[in-house]
Amino acid sequence: MPAGIEDAPGLVLAGDAEVGPGARFGANVTVHAGTRVGEAASVDDGAVLGKAPRLAATSSARRDVPPPLVVGAGCRVGADAVVCAGARLEE
Repeated sequence: MPAGIEDAPGLVLAGDAEVGPGARFGANVTVHAGTRVGEAASVDDGAVLGKAPRLAATSSARRDVPPPLVVGAGCRVGADAVVCAGARLEE
């Protein structure tokens, strides 16, 4: 079971990331700037949260900056998942 912030080895947490009470993190999790992790959410080992998508130079997709990732209260992010900025995971 993932540990809280103080017990998560290798946790990289951006200074402006918001973490709700009771949120738990596994080992080697990275939380990028602006990400919001809700109350009692669980993030398993090796997950990357809030990474901005990277587009190829030839991509025709819009290059707008996405809104921050929101992981809702009680949500679970599986091991080694990469959840990009702009996504919303709701309970």
